Amino acid sequence: IPSLSVKARSSVFTYKGKDVTPQQVANDLSVQTILNGRVRQRGDQVVLNIELVDTSTGNQIWGDQYVQKMTDLVELQSQIARDVSGRLRARLSGDQKQRVAKNFTENTEAYRLYLRGRHHWNKRKPEDIRKSVEYFQQAIDTNPTYALAYAALAEAYILIPNYRLGNPKDYYPKARAAATKAIEIDGSLAEAHNALASVVCNYDWMFADAER
Repeated sequence: IPSLSVKARSSVFTYKGKDVTPQQVANDLSVQTILNGRVRQRGDQVVLNIELVDTSTGNQIWGDQYVQKMTDLVELQSQIARDVSGRLRARLSGDQKQRVAKNFTENTEAYRLYLRGRHHWNKRKPEDIRKSVEYFQQAIDTNPTYALAYAALAEAYILIPNYRLGNPKDYYPKARAAATKAIEIDGSLAEAHNALASVVCNYDWMFADAER
């Protein structure tokens, strides 16, 4: 969405577990709105409470509760994306609306495996990086056309030599293959192009190609 700027997860998560006001976050990150969420599992259901907060006043703009079965997590993600973008009054074209609500897989199990992989990948510890590879591969095995999982697998392979956990000659080619497969499935996937650029830059030393 061209008119919408979303802060990176790495920037936002510095506030996790801290008692900060919306105004402080607004000053630090230059944002006008914060999306807060609380999630809990209840049997085979997920209960998610979210709210949009105006950082200038601290007032809630909008809030809602979503209750979905664990098997419907993919649809829940799309529904929240549609609702939040609508509440932000974003003027979306038909193509932009499709991108907001895009599902990378209809397979709930593959999606859950992908999320588990991201959970470990984000920890950046040796044992977690290797665990993320396992989960991303399981997601691919569950859904062989899951482009986002191939891109994530490429990113995980890239971390292994970067953290000196394996030989670059063993893992960069694997990363290239996974990223290339992701692009073959979905040429618009930014994560896949980013992973391939990392391989071309750090393994091939072809900087102009990597930048492109």
